[in-house]
Amino acid sequence: MESSRPVRRPLRLTSWVGVAALFISVVSMLGLVTPAYAATRPGAGVLVAGARPGTIDFANIVLTEARQVASRAHYRYGGNGPGVFDCSGYVRYVYGRLGVRLPRTAAAQRGAVRAIPASQARAGDLVFVVWAGRITHVAIYAGDGYWWEAANPRSGVGLRRMWTSHVVFGRLA
Repeated sequence: MESSRPVRRPLRLTSWVGVAALFISVVSMLGLVTPAYAATRPGAGVLVAGARPGTIDFANIVLTEARQVASRAHYRYGGNGPGVFDCSGYVRYVYGRLGVRLPRTAAAQRGAVRAIPASQARAGDLVFVVWAGRITHVAIYAGDGYWWEAANPRSGVGLRRMWTSHVVFGRLA
C-alpha cells in the first residue's frame, strides 16, 4: 500500500549564486555583518560595511576595492566598466561595488561630495583636478601624495603619484 505522505527531497543548491545568496541571507539574519548602505541620493549618508568616510576602516575597504578593480582594467575614454574605464567611470565603478551611488561625470561627482580642505584629506576621499576653473579629472586619494586613477591609454588604470597640485578634495557625506 502506498503512503499518502509527500516525499521529502534533499535541498539542492544548483549554482554558486544560490549558495552565495543562502550564505548572505543567513549571515545577515544573524547580524554578523553590516551590509553596505546604498544612499537614496548620490553620495548621501554613506556607510560601507560599518565604516564612515574619513576613517581608516573606510580607506582600507575603498583602497582594496580600487586595487582589485585596477588589476583587471584598462583605460578607454567613456569607459564605465567592468574592465574598461575613464577616470570618472573608474571612481563610480569602485564605489558602486561598495554600494555607493555616484554620478557618471567628474564634475557631477564633485557636486555629490562635501568639499574638504587638503589638510583634512584622508585615503578613500575623492581628488578632483581643476584646470581653467573646470573639473577635468577625478581619482581616489590613496594618501601621501598618491591616488588610484584611470588616466589615459598609455598609463592605464592604477596607483600613481599625483601629477598636479591643482586639485580639490571631496568626501562622501
